[in-house]
Amino acid sequence: MEKNKINRLCINLACFSLTISLTSFATTLFTLSETNYDYEEVSIVFEPIENNNYNNSEKEDLIILRTHDIEESDNLNNYSGMNLSNEYEDYIRNLCDKYALEYDLDQDELFKNVLVIGDQESNGTWNTNGIVSETNDYGQFQINVANHEMIEDKLGITVDELLNDPKKNAEAAIFIIANIMISDYCMTDEDIYGMYNGWINWEEKEDSIKYVDGCLARYNMYFADADLLVRK
Repeated sequence: MEKNKINRLCINLACFSLTISLTSFATTLFTLSETNYDYEEVSIVFEPIENNNYNNSEKEDLIILRTHDIEESDNLNNYSGMNLSNEYEDYIRNLCDKYALEYDLDQDELFKNVLVIGDQESNGTWNTNGIVSETNDYGQFQINVANHEMIEDKLGITVDELLNDPKKNAEAAIFIIANIMISDYCMTDEDIYGMYNGWINWEEKEDSIKYVDGCLARYNMYFADADLLVRK
C-alpha cells in the first residue's frame, strides 16, 4: 500500500515537471515568434542624421534644370526624362519591381520615389557616382555613412561598392527607401523624402524641409503624366 502511494507521488511529480517544461517551452516559442515578427522593423533603424543631404551649401536656392525637352524624346513612353541612361533606369526599374513584390509596395510608386530621390541627391545631374559629399554621403544616391554597416550586413554591399558601383549604390538606396515606405513613421510622400534625408525628425530640420520641397517639385515635374511610367 505504501509502495503504491510512493509510485503515485512519483508519477504526479513527473507530470507536474513535464507541464512546467512544456509551459516554459511554449513561452519561449511565443517570445521567439514575437521577436521574429518585429525583426525586420527593428533591424532597419537608421540613426537620425543632421544635414544629411548632398552639398547643402550649394542648394540654398534649388533650381531644377531639365537637360532635354521631354516632349521631343523618342523614349516618351518608356523613360522618365531624367538625366540618367536608359540602361541604368531599366536596372532601377527591375530592382524596384523586385523589392516592391518583397515588401508589398506599389511598384510604380517605389520606382518614382527612387528616381525622385536620385535626381534630388545629384541635383538633376546623376553624376555623383564616386563622390563623397562633405556630409559623408557616398556614391550615386549619396548613401550616408551611418547606414554603411547596416547595408553591408543586410545586402553584402561594401563601402567601396557603394562609392564606385552605381548599381550596388542604387540597390542600397532602394532597400532603404522600401524600408522607409513600410515604416510606421512614414505617413505621406513628404515623409519618404524627409526620412531619407533627415530621418524621423526631418520636420525639425530646415535643410530637410528644403530637400522635401525639392523632391516634391521634381515629382510633379517628371511624373505628373502617368504615361511616362509605361513599363517596357
